[in-house]
Amino acid sequence: MKNIHSSRLVLALAICVAPLAFLDSRDVTPRQEESGESGLFTFYAADDLASSFDFRRGRAGGTVVDGEVSLANAQMAFDVLAPDRISFGFGRNERVDILDLGPIRIAPHRRGQDPGLELSSSLFQTLFLDRDRFSYRGAGGTLERYPEARRILGTLPAEGVYHLEPVVGNTYVVRVQRRGVGQDDEFFKFLVVDVESRRTLTIRWARIEVR
Repeated sequence: MKNIHSSRLVLALAICVAPLAFLDSRDVTPRQEESGESGLFTFYAADDLASSFDFRRGRAGGTVVDGEVSLANAQMAFDVLAPDRISFGFGRNERVDILDLGPIRIAPHRRGQDPGLELSSSLFQTLFLDRDRFSYRGAGGTLERYPEARRILGTLPAEGVYHLEPVVGNTYVVRVQRRGVGQDDEFFKFLVVDVESRRTLTIRWARIEVR
């Protein structure tokens, strides 16, 4: 009886593992999650700290200082300064701009009798900055230019707080410029994964690779 159970267990494991052999394990993006430069984050509108986000540190942007909530470390907030909207440009020590690139997806490259294990991917996944030009890795590993994103490199908008509507499936580019520090601008990207009106916003975010 023991041998029968063992055989069934081995067979079950073989069935579960076998399909994995057909998957292509090549990475197309840097493993930024291991270095804390990418991940998933959920904004909670009712939470004083987690209703904003600090791209630089990859965590909630709110902090409590002298009994008040400070957004000094945050570049973006949700449902705080405008209902159901992403807000930016509120920081005193840095300038922030956000560009909506829309719901761009990259079609997969079909390889002969490939049964369809290669899926389409969001532009978010492989978008990077090559000096002053944005590019992405297309199907089959080809490098493609994406000039539409270059608008984020232009003159920053006038100082002030701006708002935009988060749209599920859209990719956004973020530019952060610190005041009087002499450092290069920093660039981030995020994909809106889910929105629950007046409650939560979930994004997948990453620091944009600069080559």
